[in-house]
Amino acid sequence: MTGEEMERAIDFLLKSQANLEARIEQVNANLGARIDETDRQIAETNRQLNEFASVQTTFIQVVTRTFEAQDAINRRTDDKFNALIDTVNRMLGGGLGSNP
Repeated sequence: MTGEEMERAIDFLLKSQANLEARIEQVNANLGARIDETDRQIAETNRQLNEFASVQTTFIQVVTRTFEAQDAINRRTDDKFNALIDTVNRMLGGGLGSNP
């Protein structure tokens, strides 16, 4: 190999190395951008999940209070019906001022 061929081979290798380094830098930049975007998306997803969890917690609390209130209403209604049934039974059985 002559000196000129050697210089061309070295020049080719240096250019190839520079090209490879430039491509690696571009890949790193693209990868970094994708990682940043993924991090932003994950952060937004976490925010939305936390908000959803908070809404669900509030919803469960409201439903629980509603069921508890309905239970109290049902108990009062049952008590009133039982009192009415007792009154009717006493009346039919001659217990409340009826003439036997």
